[in-house]
Amino acid sequence: MNYCESFCRTIQRLCNNGGGGSILPREYRQVEYLEATGTQYIITSVTASSQLETHCSGTFTRYLDDYAVLVGGRNGTTSQGRYCAFQFWDNNHRYLSFVYGDDGTQVYVTAINNPIEIIFNDASHAVYVNGVKRKTWSASSSAISTANPNPIHLFHGYGTLYAAGRLNRVTFYNNTTGEKLQDFIPCYRKTDSKPGMYDLVTNTFFTNAGTGEFTVGPRV
Repeated sequence: MNYCESFCRTIQRLCNNGGGGSILPREYRQVEYLEATGTQYIITSVTASSQLETHCSGTFTRYLDDYAVLVGGRNGTTSQGRYCAFQFWDNNHRYLSFVYGDDGTQVYVTAINNPIEIIFNDASHAVYVNGVKRKTWSASSSAISTANPNPIHLFHGYGTLYAAGRLNRVTFYNNTTGEKLQDFIPCYRKTDSKPGMYDLVTNTFFTNAGTGEFTVGPRV
């Protein structure tokens, strides 16, 4: 391919995406974030296990519940199956909580209206907040329960643990193989302005499984 052909293809790609820096197919418009008010959520295709590593960025926009969850879930119905990679924990302090089965830890950081990037590695029980390793703790149980697996949710954990907040990106990895499992990008579908998350791994558009509707941030 010569320079002219390369240049023309680049211009065509930008035109297809409206001139922005979108990494999505032309049918979708990438935005800075997807926002929920507390009744919307997305069901991913990933379940919690000891091989899961979660990278996510976002913020809680208001207090909704002492244990609101932006990224989390639970296998089965027992506490041994709990998984929370981005949870608000109030208890009069308003900080972040990370839960893995029966084990958990807290990181003291302003959780509301404060953009946060998180890496949560289940295998090492390490928590990174905004690029800084904040916690490593010893698990009392060898692994999270994987009996009766349920998919992890975005903007919801389990039960009534919904969240009012924004997510900029959520990526799940297998921490043993390094394989990227799902990579969620906030966007909307151009044909009907339907908001949701586009998964770059499966090339699938995920929309609201709850009530009401998401809102979207500025276009990218």
